[in-house]
Amino acid sequence: MVGAIISLLSLGDLRHHVLPYVIIASSATLILYLGVYLFKKHQVCFRARDLFLVALLFRAVALPLGPSLSDDAWRYLWDGRLLLNGVNPYHHVPADSALSDFHDDLFALQGYPETNTIYPPVAQLIFAGSIALAQPFGEDPLVGYYIWKLFLIAAEMLALWLLLLLLKRMRLPLYGAALYAWHPLVVIEIAGHGHTDALWVLALGLALFGYTMGRAGGGVAGLGFGVGVRLFPLITLPVWLRFLDRRRAIVGGAIALPLVLTLALFLDPEAFNRYATVATRFTNFYEFNGGFYHGVKWLLDELMVKPSNRIAGGITTGLMLLGVVAITLWPIKRRTLSVLLSRVLGIVTLQIALSAKVHIWYFVVPLFLLALRDDRRLSLAWYWVALIAPLTYLYYATEPFQERALALWLEWGGMAFLILLGFLITWISRRKPKAKADFV
Repeated sequence: MVGAIISLLSLGDLRHHVLPYVIIASSATLILYLGVYLFKKHQVCFRARDLFLVALLFRAVALPLGPSLSDDAWRYLWDGRLLLNGVNPYHHVPADSALSDFHDDLFALQGYPETNTIYPPVAQLIFAGSIALAQPFGEDPLVGYYIWKLFLIAAEMLALWLLLLLLKRMRLPLYGAALYAWHPLVVIEIAGHGHTDALWVLALGLALFGYTMGRAGGGVAGLGFGVGVRLFPLITLPVWLRFLDRRRAIVGGAIALPLVLTLALFLDPEAFNRYATVATRFTNFYEFNGGFYHGVKWLLDELMVKPSNRIAGGITTGLMLLGVVAITLWPIKRRTLSVLLSRVLGIVTLQIALSAKVHIWYFVVPLFLLALRDDRRLSLAWYWVALIAPLTYLYYATEPFQERALALWLEWGGMAFLILLGFLITWISRRKPKAKADFV
């Protein structure tokens, strides 16, 4: 892994070396899978402290990577600088003439100059904090970028520490934690490219730890933090509340309330309308590497049904919501962490697989959840997707990008096949004890 990361550092701007990046990242992933498989096969044990320190080493080595394959981090810093200077980032697109005083090097680096920000208020406060810490060191955007990544690494290491505490409490082996903590996709996308998914992982770590220990309103406060930094965790809140008694749900809501109130600080009616519009466009217009969505849209295009993107987005969003409702309302026999994890993982799987726009860094969260719950119905599928996902940079990191059907079939077709295989294996394994008893 260290050798793979150093090889990426030696390439410089990865946008000009996408194919070598794909080969290196995928090869390192295969080596990790093989190594963990051999650990399990030969029952090789290692300490949580060693796993943690090796994970920290990988992130330290990846820290110098620049944001060449994704420019999201520049937008984080752009929003943070506006907020630090008293400008509400929800009121203006970056190219707005009212922001001409800010049209400098950072403006040239950030992406989507004609698009309103999509990042929630708590994330905006953290962006502003990174810029505030960087200002004493000069105006170079790279300083803010590296300070931001140091914060992300610290947040993710806290999440990993909570994960290891939970595994110790549940008396589970560390193999799944290694598949998360040492995974090239996780290391490169968080410590390398600086994506906010580290904050989503931290929110899940806080929520799961709170649920297990019976603190912070059963983990609802952690989810509240997650919604404040990334809207995705909001979809898991209903199923989470079903696993709590009334008292813990009320306490959790009260603790999370200050984070929710940050929305009111920024999102006045005009800003909220812009924010909601951009969020809707991510479902219906911003298409990239969508799984089931692309299949629906292709079929509509073949049938010449217009507008295919809106209709496909409506169909996949409707299916997602139906699936979330079904998972949430399904009868609960045991309110254990294992059962809760299975349902949260199922919702996250639907959320990602049925979206129109899916980036490689979205897969960080399923890998984190699998570290605690090795769900055989979904684990093979997610580890496969995490292996194949670097291929998407062959199209995303080029101008103009153009997706290839082969990559989509490998990624999403392989995922669908492995999910079906996982359910089949689970069904067969559940029938085996009964069949043996009947034979006896």
